[in-house]
Amino acid sequence: MSIFDGLTSSTIANLSTSQIASLSTDDIASLTTDQLPGLTSTHVAVLTTAQVSQGLTSSQLAALNSAQLLGMTTNQARALTTAQLQDGLTSVQIAALSTANIRALTSDQVSLGLTSSELIALTTSQAAALTSNQVAVLSTFQTSVLETNDVRALSTAAIAALTSSQIAQGLTSVQLRSLSSTALAALTTDQVSLGLTSAEIALLTTDQIATLSTRTISGLTSNQINLGLTTDQVGALSTTALRALSTSQLNQGLNSAQIAALTTNQVVSLSTTAVAALSTAQINLGLTTSQVVALTSTEIRALTTAQVQQGLSSTELIALTTSQAAALTSTQVAALTTFQVSVMETTDLGALSTSAYAALTSTQIGQGLTSTQLQSLTN
Repeated sequence: MSIFDGLTSSTIANLSTSQIASLSTDDIASLTTDQLPGLTSTHVAVLTTAQVSQGLTSSQLAALNSAQLLGMTTNQARALTTAQLQDGLTSVQIAALSTANIRALTSDQVSLGLTSSELIALTTSQAAALTSNQVAVLSTFQTSVLETNDVRALSTAAIAALTSSQIAQGLTSVQLRSLSSTALAALTTDQVSLGLTSAEIALLTTDQIATLSTRTISGLTSNQINLGLTTDQVGALSTTALRALSTSQLNQGLNSAQIAALTTNQVVSLSTTAVAALSTAQINLGLTTSQVVALTSTEIRALTTAQVQQGLSSTELIALTTSQAAALTSTQVAALTTFQVSVMETTDLGALSTSAYAALTSTQIGQGLTSTQLQSLTN
């Protein structure tokens, strides 16, 4: 027999908060779904954690309306069992919880209690309230069902808390493409190198790529760059991001097609260390004539003898400006093959420094220089 037998919801609504707080867990459990509407939000607020977790049944919880749930305190929210969250609260009720109550949920409540329907029902304000600890315990499936607007709403601390598994196996392509530049910048190097797959990188928009932080860029592995970045994405990299690439990322990551996709502004922004790190194949098969022409005199001087001899094609040598030719060092000139010497413009030969001209070998002069070139030099 229940102490509530025969009482209407209106009678229960007139009970004092002290009377409600003094009820046993069995008394709470005996409330019928017809009587529950009598509980006001003020009544709900005074329920003890024991009354909530041990008294309220899943069916009772499901019968509470949004107005009643407004009375729920953070301690009460934290006291809910995973079964109550899964089988009791509906997705509509979850969406009605305050951001403070959402933030109060424990890691177990989030990972074991929240269903996919409840996660989908989260508002952007609730998603923004999720803590880094809560986000870090989401399963890959739970991560995958989050609405894109909710993913965008996550705080930078929450984004930084995502595990590499959540990123690689949880986040969908649509979710990734929804991330703001601020969110992408919040990714740690481990999240980038261990979490992002090449396929996911390829799905990022050029706008997202353009705003990547130097930390994010430096976290990419050579394989991620080589297999992930599209030529459009490479062309969208900021010059700051490009300069953040290590020599191994440049040398082992960028393929010839990606090198060719660099804009002249990007090429000009490369450091001398970066230029010297390019392989002969990247220069020969990657760099276009217009890119070579865009190289600064300082970058030209940074080229190694191997890059000059095995990398620069005849077309690229012909395209050199007189300023670039004047920047060639004696070591670089001495490394040119006789064929390379033979295709150089006469104006470029004339622009060589005296030390570079003096570095020409007898073989280069005898077998490389054409009569036209020789005549231009003697005039």
